[in-house]
Amino acid sequence: MSEENLGLFEATGIEMEYMVVDEETQKIKPIVEKILTDFNDGEFTDEVVRGEVTWSNELVAHVIELKGTAPLSELNGTHHKFHKSIQEINRYLKKEKAYLLPTAMHPTMNPDLETVLWPHGQKEIYGQFNKIFSCKGHGWSNLQSVHINLPFSTEDEFGRLHAAIRLLLPLIPHLTASSPLMDGQMTGFEDNRLIVYENNQKKVPLITGLVIPEPVFTFDGYEKLYQSIYKSIAPLDPKGVLQHPWLNSRGAIPKFPYGAIEIRIIDTQEAPRMDFALATLFVETLKRLVGESWSDYEEQKKLTTENLKSIYDLHLKKERIIEDTNFLKLFNITDKKISLNEIWQKIFEEVSIGMGDDEVSGIEFILKEGNLSKRILKHFDSSFHSTFDSTSDPKKIHEVYRNLAGCLEKNCAFL
Repeated sequence: MSEENLGLFEATGIEMEYMVVDEETQKIKPIVEKILTDFNDGEFTDEVVRGEVTWSNELVAHVIELKGTAPLSELNGTHHKFHKSIQEINRYLKKEKAYLLPTAMHPTMNPDLETVLWPHGQKEIYGQFNKIFSCKGHGWSNLQSVHINLPFSTEDEFGRLHAAIRLLLPLIPHLTASSPLMDGQMTGFEDNRLIVYENNQKKVPLITGLVIPEPVFTFDGYEKLYQSIYKSIAPLDPKGVLQHPWLNSRGAIPKFPYGAIEIRIIDTQEAPRMDFALATLFVETLKRLVGESWSDYEEQKKLTTENLKSIYDLHLKKERIIEDTNFLKLFNITDKKISLNEIWQKIFEEVSIGMGDDEVSGIEFILKEGNLSKRILKHFDSSFHSTFDSTSDPKKIHEVYRNLAGCLEKNCAFL
């Protein structure tokens, strides 16, 4: 960390991922290297700055990441800047007979057969991950997420922000789930990306932990956690290639060199407008928690990781009712029993004052119509949870996801 690090909520870093697919077959198309090279005057690069938005590669060759070139001082209305980049990429991809596809997972991709790993920078790191965990699985090569990076400048700010994020994480999947299909099937779950995310490094369980970070609120405390993670992977990584802080794969991770905490469990939505609506809602909620509007910092620190994980796991269930009054009172909710949707209604009523018109209408839409997974599943005959391992009509899948790509191009909500 340096003295130049931003303080709490002075800016926000946003990153969002999209996959490139063939316009006719909708299969993945691993040509991100070509996109970046052609927009860099024909010279290879893994990152291209396009004004206020930067494009870069990811682990696999069919996923492109869009991120703010600099931390964003304002989230309201910023979705237009990302949408402009999406349109620019799609215009280019038209010549390649391809387009960008949103959501958190490709619905029919076979990662064992189709994965092409990024062959350039950080190749040693990617190679070691692949050697230990086999990066051709869904949890590595078939996932798209939005990351929110929030700054801190002191240890006290870090502790307060970390405490608030731990409380927010269990509530996020209910609104953001966008991966209801995998391997061409309705699995019975709305957020398959989070299921594979949680399990793709099970060979070394401490890397992901329980997804919800431990109650650690000091720099030294995190250094001890890192050392435990390094020790756990050392037998599989004797040269220490992966033994760095970024190995931590919890749902939120501190990035101490940059003075930020990154939230990682948000599924990519159908359009930047919806991604930014959710990001703004989450940031405004964190402001209330950090500002102790609903509960004080000492109380927020008390909930165990196991407590919070049990609430987080509600995304796996049809009935999403919280009866943990110790958790609810931290949001100033006095109900003894309440649904996740009702919790978000209450939170939204209080924090919407800090949100722009586009962001407010986006959240109102999600609260009324359901998360993107629910809206996708409404287009299929089998309702959510009614049929497990239900194979869907490939033509119907293609049609629905082509419409989702249209929403991305037009920056509108999917219904």
